[in-house]
Amino acid sequence: MTPARRRPTTLHMLIPISRGLALAPIIALLSACANQSVTVPTPGGSSTAAAASTATEVSSAPVNNTELSGKAQVALTYGVTVELKVHEKVQYEDGLSIVLSSFSHKKPSPGGPTKASAYLSLANGANSGEVRLSIHGVEGKSRAVDGLSDSQRYGRSHWNEYEFQLKRFSYGRSIEIKVHKTK
Repeated sequence: MTPARRRPTTLHMLIPISRGLALAPIIALLSACANQSVTVPTPGGSSTAAAASTATEVSSAPVNNTELSGKAQVALTYGVTVELKVHEKVQYEDGLSIVLSSFSHKKPSPGGPTKASAYLSLANGANSGEVRLSIHGVEGKSRAVDGLSDSQRYGRSHWNEYEFQLKRFSYGRSIEIKVHKTK
């Protein structure tokens, strides 16, 4: 049995990961904000040390040095896919904060529809609320043959001037969403 792969802590969990994103400058900048040295993986699989001094060369990455849950936080931009983990807060550039608070599911009948939901706690200034994002399927059928399109499978929800679109769902662990500002 192979040991479980240990995920990088703190900085990795705060940055939305997408293919082609150059992480080294972002991690170096966060490292400077936190005044610590971190190890940065490179495309070839090796690692390099990114010290706080390298962060001064990076000036274009948006950084919000607001402390949330004791961690330096990057101000997120709308329209980017973001991974949310249970009980971890993310914050957008205009102050919208999101916490993945819980999951639920319905008990399907054989061959019937399935539905699992993630609940997001939202706050922006004095306004707060909750939205539910659900993933749908058919019991006993794989995604390849259940006949559902992505728009039928992955839910959307609205709150105030924001639209939330579910992109990936890992029950009990995390979800990936895109948030769009509609006004």
